[in-house]
Amino acid sequence: MINLYFTNDEMKSFLEKEGFTVKKITTWSSYNTYHNQVENNEIKIDVAFKGENILFNDETKSFRSDSVDKFKITNVFTDALKSKLLSL
Repeated sequence: MINLYFTNDEMKSFLEKEGFTVKKITTWSSYNTYHNQVENNEIKIDVAFKGENILFNDETKSFRSDSVDKFKITNVFTDALKSKLLSL
């Protein structure tokens, strides 16, 4: 097994060369605090997609963090790199 490590900038650069659009979006996650009060954290993450994705066009929209897992830059990069290596 080989372990490879890439920085966010390297992943973004690779994806952009492969025709992906990389965008920073606002997400949120919830957690329980004392006495079961729920608090939300706002998190900014990078997502990548190919083509036109109207889901991420609204700048004011916020997504639950785990609902955009398949678009997170690390997951998209992993899939794109695997397919690139397998096509060699």
